[in-house]
Parts: sequence; C-alpha cells; structure tokens
Amino acid sequence: MAGSLAGMTSDSILYPLEVVSTRVTLDKGKYGNFMQALAHIAKKEGIRQGLTVHPSTFQLNLSRF
Repeated sequence: MAGSLAGMTSDSILYPLEVVSTRVTLDKGKYGNFMQALAHIAKKEGIRQGLTVHPSTFQLNLSRF
C-alpha cells in the first residue's frame, strides 16, 4: 500500500515537470527557461489541461492494489 501511494505521489509531481521539460526541449524559441514555460503553460492552457492529460494508466493500475 505504501509503495503504491509513493508511486502515485511521485508521478503526480514528476509528470507535469516532464511535460514542461519536453515542451522546452521541442519549442526552444518559444519559452525562455523552465519557469517561464511552466508559467506560460499554466496560464494559457490551465493547470489541469496543460500539465496533466488525465490520471495516468499507471496511477489507475496502482489504485487496485
């Protein structure tokens, strides 16, 4: 139980960071740095839609344990 909660917590924190990192890498001229990209994505697309797509399959799979 503790391991699955730790995994879900980790994914919840790291997934949005991976989204921002990927966008900064792919759109080099659009964002100045990581924090500007994070603020831009959150402001323009919203935290829920821009930084998360939906609960990941990994989290849904862990929830049954």
